[in-house]
Amino acid sequence: SEDMHAHVVAPCQHDQTCPMDGLPTWCHFSQRVKRSEMHRQMLPRGKGAQHQDERFSYVVLRKLSRLRGKRENNERAVRIASKEFFVDDTDEEEDEDEEVGMDAEEIAERRAIEKNMRFSRDVDDVV
Repeated sequence: SEDMHAHVVAPCQHDQTCPMDGLPTWCHFSQRVKRSEMHRQMLPRGKGAQHQDERFSYVVLRKLSRLRGKRENNERAVRIASKEFFVDDTDEEEDEDEEVGMDAEEIAERRAIEKNMRFSRDVDDVV
């Protein structure tokens, strides 16, 4: 809530009642892990599967009120949008040097891939 100095970040991004509250299951994920030989020997008759599925659950809290966290996120977004975080360290000569030794087909393929990735060498081509 607004008056608390911490808020839930994950897995749910709200401070409401858990949506799984009252259900016969719980919020978790499974991870398959390999059993050691010693672990397998401790099982009945010394045999068992090579693996088992472990279940994990987690909660991440941020030591900051949700309202203040939202303000910080908005301020960060404004700084990013203003390109304060971006540094133009591209060197066109460096890009051209990479194409030295490539034949026309390789250069065309490279540029097609760059275009598909929405990467452009020319500012006018930016989508």
